[in-house]
Amino acid sequence: MKSILLRTLLLFASVLSACVAYIIFTGPPIDPQLKFIDTLSRAVFYVCGAQPGAKFSRKCLDLLSITAPTTETFSEDGILTRDIEIKSFFEPNVSIPARLFQPAQSSKKNCQEEKLPLVIHYHGGGFTIGSGKIPTYDRTLRSMAKSSNNIILTVDYRLAPEHPHPAAVQDAYSALLYIDQLSKQQDKQFLSRVDFSKVILLGDSAGAGLVYNMAFIKRDKKIPTKKGTELEFITAPPLSIQLANQVLIYPSAREDTPSKKMHHAPLLSKQMLDFFFECYFGNLTMNDNNFYKNQFFYPLKSHTLKDLPPAIFVTAKYDPLRDDGVRMYEKYGEEGLKVWHRQYDTAHGFFFIPSVKDSSDAVDFVVDIWREEKLTGDYKC
Repeated sequence: MKSILLRTLLLFASVLSACVAYIIFTGPPIDPQLKFIDTLSRAVFYVCGAQPGAKFSRKCLDLLSITAPTTETFSEDGILTRDIEIKSFFEPNVSIPARLFQPAQSSKKNCQEEKLPLVIHYHGGGFTIGSGKIPTYDRTLRSMAKSSNNIILTVDYRLAPEHPHPAAVQDAYSALLYIDQLSKQQDKQFLSRVDFSKVILLGDSAGAGLVYNMAFIKRDKKIPTKKGTELEFITAPPLSIQLANQVLIYPSAREDTPSKKMHHAPLLSKQMLDFFFECYFGNLTMNDNNFYKNQFFYPLKSHTLKDLPPAIFVTAKYDPLRDDGVRMYEKYGEEGLKVWHRQYDTAHGFFFIPSVKDSSDAVDFVVDIWREEKLTGDYKC
């Protein structure tokens, strides 16, 4: 027993020493908090192995999500949060957890009756870990709801490897179908203040992939489904709600780019990228009728990007996905879409860690564009 305790203490001391040394002496010049998180995640993956490490990380995040509970009344920051369950439109007996962030009604007379845009958020985590309910996401989404006066719904889609592709895509689209269904009802429940002509998609990393997936599905009315180990595309139920904007925070276009050579980049090493890819696609095989070699998985190979919503891109300098985001921004612009882009001298994952340098600036960058495009609840105030 003493031997096990001693080994545990030695391991903890070694990890702590490595963290301190890494923060002080090595790596790119990024926020020390990101370096600390990166070192801990590497230690977990190294000590536990990739798949057990991911499961351990998920358990830790589940525990953290308890510290960001809902508030059935408006909290001090003027935001009401409510947890809801969305029924899958594709699989029976599947419920998708989601959390709503609703700003208080404005006290300004000319804003009291205004309908508010709705932001639908999909979190990152390689389709394998993560939740929109953990404190860092909770704090950032609250801040965005408050500063924009928009209603935000974050969707906790099913995770791989237990639920490989296309489960996350179907869950993400089920959330849009749920919103679309409510928009047609007289009793719109908790979305009675929503302007359904101003629906915004917001996603980071894996969630950004779901954002461009949703834009393609709405336009082309095709959605992937799984039969055995094969994928095929079926007709997707149409949407009447309007997608007014898409925000892609460090998206992956699965391209072979120079930034992918950053094999030991902070928070997203090549080992992690390969592991997430393997978990997400599992044992799927692609038949002759699939979209694997074009737009659905590789958006830059799309025959056309027309009729997609205007797009905001945020990238990080020390991120292996950096060049994917930059190339998407350039290609979308070349095809005539209205686009915006800003890159920060930091690492993957910074946007939804509010205490990290550059996070608040990036959030302001996105919200300011929404305001310029009249996609905030307070743009008239």
